[in-house]
Amino acid sequence: MVNISNHDDHWIQKNWRPAMGWQYMIVCLFDFVIAPVLSALYAFYTNTTLVHWTPLTIQGGGLYHLAMGAVTGITSYAKSQERTELIKSPYLPDPRQMNPRPNLPYPGSHDSYSGDDPEIK
Repeated sequence: MVNISNHDDHWIQKNWRPAMGWQYMIVCLFDFVIAPVLSALYAFYTNTTLVHWTPLTIQGGGLYHLAMGAVTGITSYAKSQERTELIKSPYLPDPRQMNPRPNLPYPGSHDSYSGDDPEIK
């Protein structure tokens, strides 16, 4: 049986997957963009010899990237399986039978338009 909603879950338990993705993106930005630029700027402004930046995450055969790829790949697969099971749950209505936007106004209007206003043609 699928647990449809548990509002007692801690925020980190619900949001650890996106947090891992953001963490990986920030590490890659630092290691491949920010640190090389800062290294070159430091060498330029201090008038020293440029020492090329060696990405920290590539050292050790790139094991960090392999591990993060495995974590993000496996968890995205697991999340898609959770969503598939949630959709198949007998306790939820079929989303194809639901009207997702009932009686909403047209975009850009401030009031709801029913279609029977004689001034609007």
